[in-house]
Amino acid sequence: MTASTRSQTHGSVFFDAASFATYEHLLHRYLTRRLRLPQDVEDLTHDVYVRLLQYQYQSVPISFPRAYLYGVASHVLADYWTRGLLPVWLTPG
Repeated sequence: MTASTRSQTHGSVFFDAASFATYEHLLHRYLTRRLRLPQDVEDLTHDVYVRLLQYQYQSVPISFPRAYLYGVASHVLADYWTRGLLPVWLTPG
């Protein structure tokens, strides 16, 4: 790993369009390994990006963006699985 790669990987960053392009493949692979349906992967990828954009307004730089991305994705997955496992009479709405 070169110094420039290391600084890009572990530097403090904000998530923007360039960050999404950088980490899109990693996020897609992470979700694909955990979900069966491709449309669920696309839906949850969108949900992760929405959460990242919501956090963007806090203006806090992220020191380890890959770890942060995986953390957000795992929380989105947990929400998805929780919603999917609830009996119909317990689901909101």
